Amino acid sequence: MSFSEKIVRIRTRLFDFKFLLVLFAVLALFSSVQSYLNTRPEAYETGNCTKYNNYQIFQHAHFHLIEGKNLYQHHPEDYCDLFKYSPTFALAFGSLAYFPDWLGITLWNLINALLLFWAIRRLPIPPEISLSVAFFVALEMTTNMQNEQSNALMAGLMVLVFALLERKQFFWAMAALASVTYIKIFGFALCALLLFYPSKVKNVLYLSVWMGLLFILPVLFTPFENLLQQYVYWGELLKMDHDSTYQLSFMHGINAWFGLSLDRLMVALGGLILLLISILKVYISKNDLPHRLMILSSLLMWVILFNHKAESPTYIIAMVGVGIWYFLQEKNKWIFGLVIFAFIFTSLSPTDLFPKFIRIEIFRPLIVKAMGATLIWFKLWYDLMFGQITFRKLNSSPL
Repeated sequence: MSFSEKIVRIRTRLFDFKFLLVLFAVLALFSSVQSYLNTRPEAYETGNCTKYNNYQIFQHAHFHLIEGKNLYQHHPEDYCDLFKYSPTFALAFGSLAYFPDWLGITLWNLINALLLFWAIRRLPIPPEISLSVAFFVALEMTTNMQNEQSNALMAGLMVLVFALLERKQFFWAMAALASVTYIKIFGFALCALLLFYPSKVKNVLYLSVWMGLLFILPVLFTPFENLLQQYVYWGELLKMDHDSTYQLSFMHGINAWFGLSLDRLMVALGGLILLLISILKVYISKNDLPHRLMILSSLLMWVILFNHKAESPTYIIAMVGVGIWYFLQEKNKWIFGLVIFAFIFTSLSPTDLFPKFIRIEIFRPLIVKAMGATLIWFKLWYDLMFGQITFRKLNSSPL
């Protein structure tokens, strides 16, 4: 067997459905064991942080909700940091909160990993492309799960919204859109996708029904007036959170890369205007499946790059967008170079592949985590507006 034949065989095995399904499950199990056994004790030297603090935040938020406590104040007796999700999310986490911690963490990470894998496979693209995207994001997904975060779940639900819209399963698409919004508010940005599909009024009604249903659901366990007060507390927290410093966002990158201190609201508004212009351009002139997928890719990157509170685990969402962008196109040296740059400085930069002093003294101040996705987002925006994207064959047709 020649060397090239061996490479083809290895590639075939790596991008096999069963292999990747098992890989995602194994990564979830590995991350859960790592969290539970606390292989990174330096991260928990202050306060009452537990070995798996993010999971404890979600778990205790459920009990705080049904006990009538303020979800959005500090509870140092239970965990460090603050709960920043909706009361509905706190309620839903009750499906895991009563399990022993080791089992709850494992199930939580499995839900994150397998939903993301399933959602990517549901995209209306050839299996070899969807499996390539899944393989590409596996490492970044692991970073999310090692922190017991919800971002892989977010990415999966956001991709699922698109997949359901393409299948004209609008009722369930709106259920997914409402769910992702009640996890993290920025998921609501996917409403922009509704422009590309028929039954716009019906979709708005479906979304309103789901938003209302998920809003009111916690009254099964807490009085209505308490629920309303929780939303007041949540709004106050989000306001304070917005006024605090930004992290691994494009806003912070502008300061780190160019020494500019621009108003974050102006930067966010500028990014929103650019996004909306590109969406309108595609809607008016190129409303076909490949271009709609590129709008999905753009949205997945945009909600992280222009999110002032973006942190390392959130980049699984952006990297799913990068993967869709890359594997849908015919390759050239510039596209290949950008995706390698993004993979190294987004997915590999936080790992032990680089010495600790480089990660802390060089990568962190330079916000290298955001560099690759930023370059790709602006290139994608330019190509949607003025360029020509050469797509791989998808057997697509306009709606």
